[in-house]
Amino acid sequence: MPSQFWESLANAPAATADGTALASAATATISPAPDFTYQPGYWYPGKVIRAYAFGRFTTTAAQGTLTLNLQAGLIATPVTVLTSGAYVWTASLTNAAWQLDAYVICRAAGTSGSLFAAGRMAFATLATSPPATAGQLADALLPPSAPAATTVDTTVAGLIRLQATESVASQSIQVHQWLIEDMD
Repeated sequence: MPSQFWESLANAPAATADGTALASAATATISPAPDFTYQPGYWYPGKVIRAYAFGRFTTTAAQGTLTLNLQAGLIATPVTVLTSGAYVWTASLTNAAWQLDAYVICRAAGTSGSLFAAGRMAFATLATSPPATAGQLADALLPPSAPAATTVDTTVAGLIRLQATESVASQSIQVHQWLIEDMD
């Protein structure tokens, strides 16, 4: 039986400013403020959202690692629903482009709700991707190993945000576009 579905920008209006750049060996939210928040009951079995981010990064000769984490759940204590794992930066890049494209599906609702996420990220170059030279695209599937559902309380208000962790203080990453799409 045919059915009709809609896509809409959930974090409308979209951010009109860049996210805060992370330029230290730390973990921080890099999606533009304010975080996308949702009300109780936003998630239901079968609900799908798409999280899209685009930005730039700069590296120095000191190669470090980058980990991206898509988080959802309680506003005070969201949990990671998708992680990139630690990827090694390519040395000495300036304002190189990157993007994240991920889908999150609700498998169960309730106080022990279940979110399942997978996606891909692409960087101008990453040292641990297939051999690449400056200007080539390095692509990685997320998560880098077997995906698993994450327990999230869907009966309370929550948020969706993107965090990054860098291992070297001299690297930087910033988000220019941050979109959350409702896929139903």
